[in-house]
Amino acid sequence: MSSLTLFLVIVFGGLAYSKPSVKDTFSTSKHTASQCKIINSTENNVEVDCTDRNLTYIPILSMFATSLNLSNNNIESITDETVFRNLSSLHTLDLSDNPLELLPHNNIFEELTNLSKLYIRNTYLYKQKDLVLDLLLQGLNNLKHLSLTFMLEPSNLKATPKSCSHKFNSQPFGNIDRLHSIESLEIDSALLKFETNASIIYQTKSLRVINGFVCYYNSFAKEQFDYMPFIEHIFIESPFFIDEISDDFISAQNCLTELVIDGPDLTSTNAVDLIQNVTTSVSRSYNLTSLMLNDVYNHKKLEVKRFYSIYNLVSLTSLEMLGLVGNGLCFKGKNSGDRFPQSLKHLVIQENCMTSYGINNHILEVNLQLETVDASSQNNCVLKKKKKRKTQLHANRVNETDRVYSLQKLILTRSIDELNFGNEQDFFPNLTYLDLSINNKVPNNTIPNFFCSRRHNLRFLNLSNSHITRIEKMAFVNCSNLEVLDLSLNLLGCIDCHICDKLVNLVSLKALNLSSNHIKCSNLHMLNSMIKIERIDMSNNVLQSWDISILNAKNLTHINLSRNRIQTLSKANMEELDTIVRSNSIEIDLSENTLLCTCETKDFLQWMVITRVLILRRDEYFCTFSNGSVTSLNNLKFIVESLKSQCVPSKTALIVGMNVLSLCFLTSMVLVYKFRWRIQHWYYKRRFILTLNYVEMVQMFTYDVFISYSSDDFEIARNETIEELESRRDIKACIHERDFQPGEYIAENISRAIHSSKKIILFISKNFLGSEWCAYELDIALMEEMHSGRRVIMVIMVEDVPNANLPRALRHIVDTYTYLEYPKNRTEYDINAFWNKCAEFIQEN
Repeated sequence: MSSLTLFLVIVFGGLAYSKPSVKDTFSTSKHTASQCKIINSTENNVEVDCTDRNLTYIPILSMFATSLNLSNNNIESITDETVFRNLSSLHTLDLSDNPLELLPHNNIFEELTNLSKLYIRNTYLYKQKDLVLDLLLQGLNNLKHLSLTFMLEPSNLKATPKSCSHKFNSQPFGNIDRLHSIESLEIDSALLKFETNASIIYQTKSLRVINGFVCYYNSFAKEQFDYMPFIEHIFIESPFFIDEISDDFISAQNCLTELVIDGPDLTSTNAVDLIQNVTTSVSRSYNLTSLMLNDVYNHKKLEVKRFYSIYNLVSLTSLEMLGLVGNGLCFKGKNSGDRFPQSLKHLVIQENCMTSYGINNHILEVNLQLETVDASSQNNCVLKKKKKRKTQLHANRVNETDRVYSLQKLILTRSIDELNFGNEQDFFPNLTYLDLSINNKVPNNTIPNFFCSRRHNLRFLNLSNSHITRIEKMAFVNCSNLEVLDLSLNLLGCIDCHICDKLVNLVSLKALNLSSNHIKCSNLHMLNSMIKIERIDMSNNVLQSWDISILNAKNLTHINLSRNRIQTLSKANMEELDTIVRSNSIEIDLSENTLLCTCETKDFLQWMVITRVLILRRDEYFCTFSNGSVTSLNNLKFIVESLKSQCVPSKTALIVGMNVLSLCFLTSMVLVYKFRWRIQHWYYKRRFILTLNYVEMVQMFTYDVFISYSSDDFEIARNETIEELESRRDIKACIHERDFQPGEYIAENISRAIHSSKKIILFISKNFLGSEWCAYELDIALMEEMHSGRRVIMVIMVEDVPNANLPRALRHIVDTYTYLEYPKNRTEYDINAFWNKCAEFIQEN
């Protein structure tokens, strides 16, 4: 079928789409406001997405639709028995997460002969007492995946669940034998059959059981699984109680490769029996590769002295993954963990009660074949106080031979006892990933000398947030393959600048995190050997300068120096950054530092404007002028130009004066004496013209006050100023519409007028904030206040403007000094008091 033919057929079939755009939408014939979306369309595949549309009905679709997702809507019932007819091409249908509680009694899906996946998760269909599941699925001969689970109504969430044996006298939904041909089942446990002699054998390969929403089974037994002998994957999610699991409940599943039981969360003493019964039941499942028993028992410590349940697994020569997360387990005794099968490669024991000593000595030492161990968050238990155990180091075990581990990945975080780094006899040639973060009981707060000598293939190391204050000299000598090192949130500032000496052997390092360590100084040669370094983070320290050379770090792309006390970058820093950026992009973060805007830092600020280096969050930076005032760098170009006009003439005047003086000495002392007053007068006059600084004692002002306002506010700002200040209070004001010189540039008029005015009043309104010329007047006024060292600006709020909408510099003035609000009720008394305050400000020295 050609593309044009297919397009025309779909249009006249009720669904128009433009091949193959994912943005096309179509409207249903019932309500044009509710639109479904074609997310994928080819000649043989049309996927329709109707999720989250608040639909209460099934939209009419084209006969060519192959996939329909109606999940997360508000469909309560489907009464039209013909709604899915003419959709024989449909292979996937999702009705999940709807308050669905009624389906037609007849065969609503019988026309969907090609349907292979049907999802009806989280509905209220258990309310439909006369629903027969076999009739519902009649005609679905190609169905391979079925999800049929339920959810409780909000009003019943706190209700005590009932046992399935008490709630149902017979199988819910009548006969369910049509499920036997389905390969993947996701069902509520109420749909599990309980048969002693299975008449029909299921072909199911994957089974997920949700235990507890309609009813719950307080035990799992062999009779519930015997009719599924081909199962390869079993997942049991159990939010309610399981009192018992028989020790043969899945003994008939010889094909089983994966078993997951998640969330019973028992409070009784049956937890150990449950774990042991599960391991006993799978002890002959020789194809089992993954076993997960998570959150079986999460309230008290379970002391496993011999751990018989682990003994049951020793014959499973295919088992590679074992998970025992959140079970309060505590290995006790040397032999408590020595019965793992030798095939086991991956162990996940998060959120138990194990100590790092126990993990090292009772698990790792006797299971050298393990490749990855995740033992994070070992503090989820109630322990009796015991005498503190000292970490066993190599000095106590010098006569032992080397133990070679297969371990590739180890995660041991949040340990409840003193961290154990192992011993010199522990050799980890394959260990590449090691996370020991958030352990606040590191022995002597020190990384020992032997740390890397037995872990020389480490690629990733996280020792953050562990109260480390000391790194022994040889600790990282053999870590030449390390690529990522995280030492953040420690106290390495105690090492002072010598921390650089500890890291010199990390020649393969790509990412280094030393943030939040109270580091005060850095070493020039710190990165010389780290020629592969790409990212370095030294944020949240107390650095006053960045003294590290990056000339050899050609691959460097990110430097984070935020939240320090850095005032500027040196000329060498800037040159090296510019050298690197010529070959690859690089970014630097200097936010929340104490940057300076002075003549000494002018070159640095100019560099920030012109460099190709990406200055992260530059518009959020603040800097401090020599007079103590603070401004934002969101108008950095203007600040640089202002500093140029302030700083450059001083140097020029000094050079000119020196040259004139030298010339006078060389030519004639008589000329110098004769014209000394004229020369001196010329020098000071020239300096006065070129600089923006004014000496307050000799300054002569043309105006008493400059009025800055938006033209839209002229009635208040201009008219009342003339009447109240000039006419009644004899104050001379500069008003741009009246006093600016015609024929000159506006910017030049503004600068001259502000410089010639004793004080400046800003009438702030939304109109003011939206005017570019008002913004320019504000910048010039700020510079005038900075140069003069006097308070010259008063802010008058004409209307309410949110503080967040004010420019940072203006916000600083409002927060620091008193400002006036223009009287809203405009009584004679308030108006008079307001202009008196303005006059007092203008007339004060």
